[in-house]
Amino acid sequence: MTSLLNAAQVYYERGWVTTPLTIDSGGFPKKPFVEGWQHTPLEWGAISSQPWDMAKGIGIVLGSR
Repeated sequence: MTSLLNAAQVYYERGWVTTPLTIDSGGFPKKPFVEGWQHTPLEWGAISSQPWDMAKGIGIVLGSR
């Protein structure tokens, strides 16, 4: 398990939805890796099945769900 996936699991246990990030045009890990990331449910299977092994950062999905 990658360290980012481990972090995602810790956030999941706090009740937070996360998404893997990739590098944006400015060279920062701010771009969501998958489309539809705003609709990721608070389910470990949905979160853990994302491409964490290729991620460069972790995003926390905020706002009403």
